[in-house]
Amino acid sequence: MTVPEMGKLLGLKKTDRYWLVHKNVFESKEIAGKMRINIASFEKWYANQIKYHKVTGEEPGKELKAWSYSVPEIAEILEINDTVVYDLINKNNMEVVVVDYWKRIPKDSFQKWYDSQSRYRTKEDREKDAIVEEATITMPEMARLLGLTRSQVYQILRNPKYSHFFETIVIAEKKRITKENFQKFLEGQNQFHLDPANDYEELALGILHLMKHHIWQKSAEA
Repeated sequence: MTVPEMGKLLGLKKTDRYWLVHKNVFESKEIAGKMRINIASFEKWYANQIKYHKVTGEEPGKELKAWSYSVPEIAEILEINDTVVYDLINKNNMEVVVVDYWKRIPKDSFQKWYDSQSRYRTKEDREKDAIVEEATITMPEMARLLGLTRSQVYQILRNPKYSHFFETIVIAEKKRITKENFQKFLEGQNQFHLDPANDYEELALGILHLMKHHIWQKSAEA
């Protein structure tokens, strides 16, 4: 196609049309005294940039978006603001490519970082985490249930006498233990018990309910 045809397709004025041609972002050559643009090369360029838009409404950057994220896209995925994304990029040395003066992050690089941490989560993973959180308790919750300090709880978890009762799960960079593990711990030793004075009623009742259900199951099996 001719330069005027390309310019019309992108809604560009004459100066901007030839400026784009001279940047050599797509193949062009002179034929019979007129500059012409290779259509396949033009379409390849169009699919890998996001600055220019066809007047037909065809979305630009289809290939680019298939293998990379923009900063606002990552912000939306993790439900954080752009500033936090830039901080994560810098602190974690994420691979970055610059397209039309804008930073983009290859999807495989983002996924590698995402899998290496648990603090920042997608909506789907937050929903999954909520299910796991419902079945677990944190160390401070365990401390309040037993009427102990957090330090004493960690001593219990490290103690070979009790450590076999617990399996640690990390959610949002916080260690948690399952209510089932906690229940087995309560049943498997005589030194520590639920503190009747604790004000964590909802959680305590949940543990007691779990224990009663477990006892009922044992009775049914017998």
